[in-house]
Amino acid sequence: MNFFKRAFCSITRKKGKSFILFAVVFVLGNVIAGAIAIRQATINVEKEIKSKLGATATITTDQKKITKYFSEHPDGKDAEKDLAPPKIEEIKKIGELSYVKYYDYSNSGYLTTNNLKSYQSKDSDSGMMNVGKYNFTLKGVNYPKILDLEENKIKLVSGRAFSDKDILSESPEAVISQKVAELNNLAVGDSMTADAVIGSEEYNTTTGLPKETATKDIPIKIIGIYQSVKSDKQNSSKSSGNGSMDKYLEEDKINTLYLSNKAVVKIQETLNEFQQEKFPSTEQGSLSASVSDYYQSYFVLKSPEDVEAFKQEAAPYVKSKYYKVLASADQYDSIAGPIKGMAKIAKYVIIVSVLATIFILALVVLLFLRDRKHELGIYLSLGEKRWKVIGQIVIEVFVVSIVAMTLSVFSGNVLAKGVSDSLVQSQVSTSEKDSSIEDTTEAYEFSQLSNVSLSQKDIAHSYKVSLSPVYIISYYLVGLLTLLVATILPLVYIVRLNPKKIMM
Repeated sequence: MNFFKRAFCSITRKKGKSFILFAVVFVLGNVIAGAIAIRQATINVEKEIKSKLGATATITTDQKKITKYFSEHPDGKDAEKDLAPPKIEEIKKIGELSYVKYYDYSNSGYLTTNNLKSYQSKDSDSGMMNVGKYNFTLKGVNYPKILDLEENKIKLVSGRAFSDKDILSESPEAVISQKVAELNNLAVGDSMTADAVIGSEEYNTTTGLPKETATKDIPIKIIGIYQSVKSDKQNSSKSSGNGSMDKYLEEDKINTLYLSNKAVVKIQETLNEFQQEKFPSTEQGSLSASVSDYYQSYFVLKSPEDVEAFKQEAAPYVKSKYYKVLASADQYDSIAGPIKGMAKIAKYVIIVSVLATIFILALVVLLFLRDRKHELGIYLSLGEKRWKVIGQIVIEVFVVSIVAMTLSVFSGNVLAKGVSDSLVQSQVSTSEKDSSIEDTTEAYEFSQLSNVSLSQKDIAHSYKVSLSPVYIISYYLVGLLTLLVATILPLVYIVRLNPKKIMM
């Protein structure tokens, strides 16, 4: 009888030992399979979410370092100098990195008006505590095609974007939203007058508003009209649980006027001079301090896979230690604490369970071999080669173990789904209670980078333990490698067997 037949006969005749081996591998296999299933699910949800978020980045303030700075400098005497924003040269150098598809830098300004109407949602409180009734955001552009158009945050419904000539001009030519155009009965080619309201620095203690106000007319020519594209969250009618922030972001998006950077700076300087003229007691530059120095940068990368490499290469170009490179994909990292925690736990469970399996399985096989000492001695004394005896033992262990592993693929997956679902829901509930103001600040920054707004519930909803081919292949690779190591170690016992001593 060759060693193949002996192996199968041994499995069927020694049912008790075969069952013990099966039970050990099945139990440990469930632990490994469950951990791999959870690990694979966390990898899948990270890939899916980061792909949705796209590949955009910006340079923004590091809030933790800023907070520390003001705790160390409570008077804020040299804050303007110490916390100086990145210069255009730094932005341009980052924009020239090979990962960048295109980029823009934007100077921002704000207008409050009484006659030029802005969009206000129902129950809006955006007009409260402002000198004017209506609020507008002026968004400067250096990239003529308008980055928000290229990224599908808005779409052009009539007119045009900017030309290279427009970008170099201080002339106030704007692309406005369709809702603002409808509210003010405007069309492409029209000129509108923004009656910018300026207030003094003396405030009414009852209303909290300036005691005196003045109005400066700013003529603006309309060259294009855009329509706001709703985010994935707005399309699916899901709420982040922060209704005020969602409402503010919607209004800000619609009430944004796109102009060239030079035009935005010119308007802000005009209003600054007007305020000085009307209210000489006003502190110099209080309306828009350093208005021409601060530019918000936006970088669109070629691929989401380039984000980490881009951040590493861009960081040295940011000279100020109070600023950092923030990517749209970081939104996942900022709110995926429960999932990342699950991934870390799963990784440790895989390592511990593999080591435990090697130890326990090696011990079980060794004990079985000691019980079969005389049987193996007879094979060797009859002239059977050692490699064939070893082959018989390997076949016996692998046949029983592979059956147990195959069953544990399915049961381990079910086990992982039940455990991880309840754990993720529990951690999401805990994390939501810990939401802070800093989360709100980050939410606004991320809304400027991506058209996708995420909450922890979205990530928990995307988390799915599935019986995917990658999971099955990963499990069998880890399982078979573990089985091989656990089987080879005890086989040293057979190599050292002396048939003469056994048979005496």
